Amino acid sequence: MSMSLPLKGLLGLSALLVGVHANAADPLAYALLLNATGSQSEIGTLDLATGTLSNVVQTTFGGGDEAVNGLAYLPGTSTYYTNVGSSLYSVDVSTGALKKIGSTGIPSGPGIFTAPVTTRSAAYEVLAKLGSAVPLYSLNTTSAATAVIGNTGIVPVNNSTASSGLTGLYVINDEGASDTGHLYSIDPHTGGATLIGDTGVKGFRGLIDAGGVDYSVSDPGDSFTQQQIYSVDLDTGKSKLLRNIANKQAGYFFVGLAPITSAVPEPGTPALFTLGVLATLAAGLRRRT
Repeated sequence: MSMSLPLKGLLGLSALLVGVHANAADPLAYALLLNATGSQSEIGTLDLATGTLSNVVQTTFGGGDEAVNGLAYLPGTSTYYTNVGSSLYSVDVSTGALKKIGSTGIPSGPGIFTAPVTTRSAAYEVLAKLGSAVPLYSLNTTSAATAVIGNTGIVPVNNSTASSGLTGLYVINDEGASDTGHLYSIDPHTGGATLIGDTGVKGFRGLIDAGGVDYSVSDPGDSFTQQQIYSVDLDTGKSKLLRNIANKQAGYFFVGLAPITSAVPEPGTPALFTLGVLATLAAGLRRRT
């Protein structure tokens, strides 16, 4: 089977984790990844201080004509969300199980990708289509019903990625002569976008806050191998390379990122984490057959 799927990714919760091998002070994130053929996805814990992935499990996504996309968490609940085409799913981050909630009613098809995104008080959907301005929708996470809020005016050229769980909404859109990511703030009431600045890096996938630092991951060479962790200044848009991602499985790329802000126990000690806010949605725009 051949299919088209995103090469770039546009993109907290309560879970019982046992034996997490990470320093208690390290900022952690859940990472949702998809393979290059669109046939498998996996979720695991990314240590943002070391770039190491652990506790990786395959999701129950079975591939097909539409790919899993985005990872979002609404504070005050205990559920992560993702999209498969125009349908909203809940994600069990400990087992990888996906459960369909319902259809968002947003059109899907070749070159069109939707993903859930949240602020600290509300949930949204964004739609990305190459060459068309990105609209913002409100999202009911119980029924998956959506309603158009407005148009951001941002036109994806190659890759767009959005934040979740921050005080506001943000989008990083690759554009301009250098094709680097430009950071925008989004008004959740109107959908209108305001340019903040140029990150200087292309291929960002996700934007999250963990431990007071705003992080994103990037594959600037579009190689599926040299993926890196950056900090991003939300006031200026400037980014800083922090480290490479050490042990990601070859051929997989990020389509969702959500931070874990609770303290981590010593290895082998079980703990019930109330994971902090945030999620990332990915809306891929470059296609591969």
